[in-house]
Amino acid sequence: MRVLFATWAAPSHLFPMVPLAWAFRAAGHEVRVAAPASGVAAVAATGLSAVAAGPDVAVAQMAGRERLAPWRSPGEWATGWSARPALLGDAELDVMRALADKQLLVADAMLGDLVAFGRRWAPDLVVYDSLCLAGPVAAAALGVPAYGFVAGSPAVTRIERRHPSTEPLPGYLRLFERFGAEPAVEPRGWLDPCPPSLRLPFDGDRTELRHVSYNGSGTVPGWLLDDPGRPRVVVTGGAAGSKYGGQAGAGLFHDTLEAVTSLGAEAVLALTPAQAENLGPVPEGTRVVRSLPFHLLFPACHAVVHHGGSGTAFAAFAAGLPQLVLPQAPVLAELARSMEARGAALVLGGEEQDDPRRFATAVARLLEDDELRRAAGKLRDEVASMPPPSAVAATLTPTYGNLL
Repeated sequence: MRVLFATWAAPSHLFPMVPLAWAFRAAGHEVRVAAPASGVAAVAATGLSAVAAGPDVAVAQMAGRERLAPWRSPGEWATGWSARPALLGDAELDVMRALADKQLLVADAMLGDLVAFGRRWAPDLVVYDSLCLAGPVAAAALGVPAYGFVAGSPAVTRIERRHPSTEPLPGYLRLFERFGAEPAVEPRGWLDPCPPSLRLPFDGDRTELRHVSYNGSGTVPGWLLDDPGRPRVVVTGGAAGSKYGGQAGAGLFHDTLEAVTSLGAEAVLALTPAQAENLGPVPEGTRVVRSLPFHLLFPACHAVVHHGGSGTAFAAFAAGLPQLVLPQAPVLAELARSMEARGAALVLGGEEQDDPRRFATAVARLLEDDELRRAAGKLRDEVASMPPPSAVAATLTPTYGNLL
């Protein structure tokens, strides 16, 4: 069987799918991962085979890019908006339309190469990141089933529509017309790694998939195996934190690091190489690590502080860590508030992030609150009960083998 994965951005949208891609490879299937030119190196670094699909779209130069500014800025929209977009006002709806316009431009740039490759390689199945709109179009053009990999909120998962319950946008339908394909209103199903207790309402057939943390490879440092004799707190912006405003990027979460070290805990600042290049001064006693995989780091820590990305949050779920979330965008705040309602996380919203005293109070509670730790442990058990990528790959293989 041949499985074609498709993503539009690396690494944050690529990494969640890597364990499933390797599960197919380990089961003896052929796998290719398609991405725009700038994503090819990230794919190759995973050990998977990359396919270049189109040039990069210069999103920074696209018309109307200012409309997307609130999408990458600290702030919160109405609670539950991602499942019920009717809660949004005109300004927020315009941001969502701008996001759809961007994704349609990226898909249009990818599709020529993606479909041409597919016609030569003849995949049996397409798995695509839910924001990679080229994936379902290519699958329809090739006449093969497609699965969407849920990488965000319900509203983001159906960004190609004006509203989750309405028909697709004209621009999306035109992508299918370009290849004479019947529009795919829905994929065959959705692969969803979110723990069931945190899921927002979502219409569509879901296949549960255990999140297996992957954010690159690395070497185990000796200090990680030693007991520090005090709580160890990791602070990180994940793989994508530097693209957001606020405190992500240079001087990452400086107030949090100050709070952690002042309370006598060990602070570990986990960065990507790009984030490390722009790193400013950090509080004395902070341990800075670069490209250390979360699946190695998190089990050796007491808690995690981060920007709200799902990859970081899910890795913390798997390790049973309580979290302090400093959401740097409305879509990140949605997941954060869901975690907070479950009792497994503390959240400091936009204005609260300007007050250093709130950081000290939140970090102290993060270290001392047994209820937070118990709730995080329940999420860890929930994640462990979900089917691993190997089981999902085995389930999909005979299904699609019988269809084709």
